[in-house]
Amino acid sequence: MAHVEVWLKLNGRSYITTQLASEFPSASLSKFERDTLNFCRDWLTGKKDFLIETSGSTGEPKKICITREQMETSARLSAHALNLKPGFTALLALDPNYIAGKMMLVRSLVIGMNTIAVEPVANPFNGIEFGEADFTALVPYQVRTILQDAASTKKLNSLKVLIVGGAVLDQHSIAQLQHSACEIFLTYGMTETISHIALQKISGRQKEDCFTTLPGILLEQDERDCLIIDAMPLGLQPLKTNDVVTLLSKNSFRWLGRWDNVINTGGVKVSPEKIEKEIEKIFTQLNLVNRFFVAGLPDHLLGSKLTLILEGDIDKSTTAKVKVAFETTLSKYEQPREIKTVQKFIETNTQKINRQATLQLNL
Repeated sequence: MAHVEVWLKLNGRSYITTQLASEFPSASLSKFERDTLNFCRDWLTGKKDFLIETSGSTGEPKKICITREQMETSARLSAHALNLKPGFTALLALDPNYIAGKMMLVRSLVIGMNTIAVEPVANPFNGIEFGEADFTALVPYQVRTILQDAASTKKLNSLKVLIVGGAVLDQHSIAQLQHSACEIFLTYGMTETISHIALQKISGRQKEDCFTTLPGILLEQDERDCLIIDAMPLGLQPLKTNDVVTLLSKNSFRWLGRWDNVINTGGVKVSPEKIEKEIEKIFTQLNLVNRFFVAGLPDHLLGSKLTLILEGDIDKSTTAKVKVAFETTLSKYEQPREIKTVQKFIETNTQKINRQATLQLNL
């Protein structure tokens, strides 16, 4: 099969397209290196179907089959929306076993971009030079880590395009990124939609306050106000999600939270994601950097007691300030009635907080 000649730099070793399509000695390679090279070889030798595992962030992980044609179409839709060009250099800093990492490689191989691949660590920019990459995809945890380091922030700003997905990016990080010279987009999507199907620009003069779909992707809502995705260009049947949204048009929406995360406390249904946005503001004012989430823990009177789950420790004085801020900022039913601390959150393989596992193991 004919392919555009590109190169892949993987932990210091360089490979051109013809080498990527060949067998390679794997004994001296890390798992990340083997997984990256194996996928490139499968793609370049014409593999038609790919079995991909979902992340497990909202339930048990499962494997689904995605076709080569679907992945190619997704890559071209993204390239058009993000203005990705042949000759760009992409940075792969995600696990290639999951859809986000695989699609970074597919975009490079389909569009004709070169790739630098580094282990998916908290700050992948430690592995590249300033101005070395044009485009990358990161998860929020990586973005937050990068923004804590001035040199890495400069490298981020030297990119042409950055996409952020996999979980919700906190408002403080969004505020830090909004004046970047790099074009930065939040993404909405999942394994079942073959990576993202909608983008929200958060930097520059044309920043947006909602997600807009890629060309040909249409939206509806069900009786729960959850999003239904009609992705005919990707060869998919209409997909019902558990994402509660404000639908602005057939092509745009605002994400509100997960329907299956809704907490019924004392007969009142509240959205933890909505509460978490307000708590983010409180934490910013108090200079708190602890990760957190809101959960409903069993309670014999309320059914579910609204509880703030905090990673790491805070002192009694700060805890008191947080509780006072809750009383002045949140409504009666939105105020966490208890704060519980966990030394370390459990994460999925794609570095999302695994809420259920964290609660089951620690509380």
